[in-house]
Amino acid sequence: MSFDAVGRSAAASSSLAAQPSPSSRRTLPIKRADAEPLSREDIQYDLLKAIFSDKRAVFTSHPGSNARISRNLTFCELYSLAIIASPRCSKILREKMAETPEFAIDFAKISLLANVGRINTTMAFFPEMRTVLRSYHPIPSLQKTEENLQDAPRIKNCLKACLLSSEVDNPPTTLAAIIAMKENGVVPTTNVVNLVFILSSQAISVSRQHFDPPFDFLDIFLPVNASSTSRARAFLWLMFHYLESSTVDNPFADDYARRYPGKIPRLTILTPRHRAAENVDTEEELAFGRKMALYRSRFLQKQIAEEERAKASIRGEVGMRAKFRVSTPPLPPQYTMNRITHEVPQVGTSSRDGKENKYKSSDPTPFIKIAPQPSAPRQCWQSPAPLDGQSMLEYAWRVALSHDALIASDEEMCDERARVDYERRIHILNTKVRQKELTPEPDHRKGKSAGYNYSKAREEQYTMLQRMDWDL
Repeated sequence: MSFDAVGRSAAASSSLAAQPSPSSRRTLPIKRADAEPLSREDIQYDLLKAIFSDKRAVFTSHPGSNARISRNLTFCELYSLAIIASPRCSKILREKMAETPEFAIDFAKISLLANVGRINTTMAFFPEMRTVLRSYHPIPSLQKTEENLQDAPRIKNCLKACLLSSEVDNPPTTLAAIIAMKENGVVPTTNVVNLVFILSSQAISVSRQHFDPPFDFLDIFLPVNASSTSRARAFLWLMFHYLESSTVDNPFADDYARRYPGKIPRLTILTPRHRAAENVDTEEELAFGRKMALYRSRFLQKQIAEEERAKASIRGEVGMRAKFRVSTPPLPPQYTMNRITHEVPQVGTSSRDGKENKYKSSDPTPFIKIAPQPSAPRQCWQSPAPLDGQSMLEYAWRVALSHDALIASDEEMCDERARVDYERRIHILNTKVRQKELTPEPDHRKGKSAGYNYSKAREEQYTMLQRMDWDL
């Protein structure tokens, strides 16, 4: 190793000696309370600006992203077109990015942070968000237009679908697959968004191969003691290294990267004074953050007040129903107030063993059971007794004129003659009017029933008998 490399490594080690090793430092996602703004320091604004403002058009356009573009693209154009070409990018978002270039760049910056895991899926960027599963965070440096940045889950969902047309069914997921495609001359090897996902998931392998300790790949997006421009150059070097052909010189390489192939360009170590000059929020951005935090606080207070009014309204309706509940009128004397068990157990105790009952009744009113009342003797029609000196024919004529066989038959076999007379009348009615016999009674012992309404049939037949003057 040359003296220059040794000196660079020693300087980096002395500057970052207090920082933990890559294996133990896993605080990649930004952690902030609800309504707390994300500052330039949080998102590393100067790094994002250096990445997306690079004017070197050296990246091959993705096949199918835009048929009219045949030239090479800058990283900003490549990444923005990858988002627009995503099948999960909504039509509204696609139109906004096409019509407002400034919004497209800001949205691409926040998407890159979600791409590497710096923005997790619990964040949202619009203040009217109601769900408790996410937290709202204004980003003053990236919200310079009136457009909505959406929320992190939607952004992540859009990025997951960013694939080349040739890799939709079997996208590469490892660095080995990317290297194999590169050796076979496939350019570009994959979608730029998918490449960032792979590098983030295999950050340890990438760091061992391309970084000098104590830096690793994820340090590019963290607030470390390295300049934003040098970290942006290292990131663009990695993008070109894995997307483009090996036969083309990497335009982002410096003397150190050319001297040691496979190593990223040199990272510039910052002094405390130079580090304090990076990622400084402007007064307008600070005011915007306070304004949106206050707006969010008032929105939550209003939402809580609406929920309390809704609960109070529900409690009021329940109270009104209890207030105007109709009370039970006093029972007549002939009713008894005994429970089904014929006892009235005390509230809070069991009627069996007198033990404490944890399910105490709030209504001490016992069950109502009507006391049995003496019923009047059943009125059954009886044949009149024969008169003195009356012949048998006269007696039969008298019986036939003094009773209604249909009414008398409702009683249970009170008079055999009435039953026989009723059956004969029914037989005549069916044979002369319905032209068929009456449907037989169901055999209840066998569980069979014809589904016929016999009570209704009897009413209809009785009505017909009354309307028609049959000579019986």
